[in-house]
Amino acid sequence: MNIWRQRKDVELDAEIRSHLDEAIRDRIARGETPDEARANALREFGNVGLVKEVTREMWGWASLERLVQDLRFGLRMLRKNPGFSLIAILTLALGIGANTAIFSVVYAVVLRPLPFGDSERLVAIWTHTPQVERLPMAAANHRDLKAQNTVFEDIAILRGAANYNLTGDGEPEWLQASGIPANLFPLLRVQPALGRGFTAEENQPGQDRVVILSHALWQRRYGGDASIVGKTIRLENIAHTVIGGMGPEFQYPTREVQIWTPLTINPASFQTRTGYAHLAVARHKPGVTVEQAQSEVSAIAARLAQQYPVNRDVRFTVTPLRRDLANVAQKPLTRRWDRPASGRNICRNSRSNTGGGQH
Repeated sequence: MNIWRQRKDVELDAEIRSHLDEAIRDRIARGETPDEARANALREFGNVGLVKEVTREMWGWASLERLVQDLRFGLRMLRKNPGFSLIAILTLALGIGANTAIFSVVYAVVLRPLPFGDSERLVAIWTHTPQVERLPMAAANHRDLKAQNTVFEDIAILRGAANYNLTGDGEPEWLQASGIPANLFPLLRVQPALGRGFTAEENQPGQDRVVILSHALWQRRYGGDASIVGKTIRLENIAHTVIGGMGPEFQYPTREVQIWTPLTINPASFQTRTGYAHLAVARHKPGVTVEQAQSEVSAIAARLAQQYPVNRDVRFTVTPLRRDLANVAQKPLTRRWDRPASGRNICRNSRSNTGGGQH
């Protein structure tokens, strides 16, 4: 490298001298004195040092030279101040790690396309009261909203978080689960990568001892074995049959969910409209805007307020699902969906309630 550089520098010097000598001869031939010709030729040529520097940049090794020089300087500083250098390295490592973690979350939720078919038509529906700005949906309100609207292809409610203790076939493990209805996968336009989804019958109490595994749990605990379908696992020491496994891209409603169980709703829940326990997601019909959907759900909320006194101050809001998930990503990383945050009173499943999210 040094030999090549020296040879190129010699060639560059010779070329510059040749160019200046020719310019000086031309000026002398036009009647200038040798001193005048040399001064004018140098002035016309410009900064010789700058020309050399630009030429070296064009050769491509000047930047590499500066990098080598910076590395040498850095190593000298490390030797002179090892304590300070260690602190600086640790600070940089922590900063890079934190930014990488934040970007990973933001990319997963905000930048990466949603892994659902026609995801631009998916919306979240939230309940609002004068006391709390943002609440999940009550089962009775969902039933009326689903029956009275004309703007949605379908609406599904699900349990945002439930906890189960998984035992047998290895060490006991505490898992986060979500209770979902049979219509959620068709609404989102997703299919299990293994096995099948839930049926409407499995959303009935007593018929819900089935489970779908997340891709991470399927791979980590069961080695990606496809024969896991049809086998039983024990949740809260109760046998559940594995009927399917999701692909790695499906992480709904949260990234922490590792199993899905059928959502079963206690009939008593339809006798009260204050059990704000369910996340609500809907797909609006083609050609329907979010504004149109909002106008209709607002009208339905007004009718329910007249019909049921407890709904007097209740209203519903429609938010594109991508924006709704992005709002979650903007929360502190230590906050989880199953904690009440900004009015989100998402009901948690008790350990004694193993009926796939009954509430």
